[in-house]
Amino acid sequence: MNCCLLLPFVLGIPLLWPCLRATENSQAKKVEQPVGSHLRVKRGWVWNQFFVPEEMNTTSHHIGRLRSDLDNGNNSFRYKLLGAGAGSTFVIDERTGDIYAIQKLDREERSLYTLRAQVIDITTGSAVEPESEFVIKVSDINDNEPKFLDEPYEASVPEMSPEGTLVIQVTASDADDPSSGNNARLLYSLLQGQPYFSVEPTTGVIRISSKMDRELQDEYWVIIQAKDMIGQPGALSGTTSVLIKLSDVNDNKPIFKESKHFFCVHCISSQKVDFEHKNHYGIRAKVKNHHVDEQLMEYHTEASTTFIRIQVEDVDEPPLFHLPYYILEVFEENPHGSFVGIVSATDPDNRKSPIRYSIVRSKMFSIDDNGTITTTNPLDREISAWYNLSITATEKYNIEQISSIPVYVQVLNINDHAPEFSQYYETYVCENAGSGQKRGTFF
Repeated sequence: MNCCLLLPFVLGIPLLWPCLRATENSQAKKVEQPVGSHLRVKRGWVWNQFFVPEEMNTTSHHIGRLRSDLDNGNNSFRYKLLGAGAGSTFVIDERTGDIYAIQKLDREERSLYTLRAQVIDITTGSAVEPESEFVIKVSDINDNEPKFLDEPYEASVPEMSPEGTLVIQVTASDADDPSSGNNARLLYSLLQGQPYFSVEPTTGVIRISSKMDRELQDEYWVIIQAKDMIGQPGALSGTTSVLIKLSDVNDNKPIFKESKHFFCVHCISSQKVDFEHKNHYGIRAKVKNHHVDEQLMEYHTEASTTFIRIQVEDVDEPPLFHLPYYILEVFEENPHGSFVGIVSATDPDNRKSPIRYSIVRSKMFSIDDNGTITTTNPLDREISAWYNLSITATEKYNIEQISSIPVYVQVLNINDHAPEFSQYYETYVCENAGSGQKRGTFF
């Protein structure tokens, strides 16, 4: 009778043994097998367990041999290979049953090939055995280097972080068979980044190994290497770069960069400063952080101090009158050009610009460049007893610098009018009136 037997998985590979013919009183034929191969007796088919390495450079690589125990070597049997890859990837010697791979194989593209075999009696043209399936497994070689998955890598960590602080984890992948020895077992190492960083060999976790100060260097480039075969000779490797930036913490007390600073200022706080009175000041200042984390207090024990020299800058100031206002007097009816009074203003700046005076909208008075005010018309106290003037002082070197003050002129009275009755009076007297008799009052 014919039968088919599927053996369990051996080393992760399904071993399919062909349909075999068993006859009573028949003896199994002995077949030479390589070490580690499996031999079944009392079967019509006998062959080795087939493996073929990937990436073979030969154009015809011998995989193994199919043979029926009915084949007595008289060349009356012909072997046929059927299934996906038969004739294109794998061929069989029809006379001997030897199987060859005629193409380079890549396990990462395809790791198993399921084929069928058949034995034909050339004298009758009929099948000696039914078709049977078997598997050719492509065995792995270490032909893929590790590749990092999530490039580019960038991380941030606070400066002055303690040793052992986790920064980032990098992960590499190897396309080789993880069940084939150590081909896909990776080992991570640090190529650049010592002594500030370290990497865990099996996880790719990067940690801090020494404190760093952002004010000295604010970013670091770390290079990580991943090697397969756990770093053994012949291992393949891949690398990646990690940019690690240090974020700032309050670990530096405030300091003055220079021992002295020079400032040009016009005032200090709410008090005005006067260049002509004092052109510089000296003060001592100190600076200290008020809000400091407790673990950083050791960096802020003392305040920084410095001496500051403040230089007052001279600015062009307007003319300054000697009085805030003036009250002058002049008699009425004085002739044209009569003297009224003098106002005076000076340039407070060092250059002492000459001053030009003027009166705003007045037809009764004039002023010269010396500040002397005179009349331009006779004044009549009975018409106007007071005149309110606005006097301006302008710098000749800078006409935009102008000041003004009020001047009050009082017109003094003189006896220039005879008495006059305020109205016409008319009275009567009786005849025969006595001497001294009052008849009325006149104003």
